[in-house]
Amino acid sequence: MIRGRSVQNVMSEGKNQRVETIRELRSTHALQAAEQQVLNDQKQATLLLQRQQQLNEIKVCDLYVRSSTAVSTGYSIPEIDNAV
Repeated sequence: MIRGRSVQNVMSEGKNQRVETIRELRSTHALQAAEQQVLNDQKQATLLLQRQQQLNEIKVCDLYVRSSTAVSTGYSIPEIDNAV
C-alpha cells in the first residue's frame, strides 16, 4: 500500500508541474498577442499620419500652383477657381 501511495504522489506532482507549465505558456502567449496588437496599432497610426502628411503636401502644392497661376495671369485665386 505504501508503494502504491508513493506512485500516486509522484504522478500527482507530475500533473501539478504540467499544469503550471501550461499556465505559464498560456500567459506568455497572451502577452505576446497583446504586444503584437500594440505593434499593429502603432503601425496603423503611423500609416494614418503618413497619409495625412501626403494629403497636406498635395494641398500645399496645389495652393502653390494656383497662386503662381494667379500671379502670372493677374487673376485672384477665387477667380481661377471659377474659371476652372
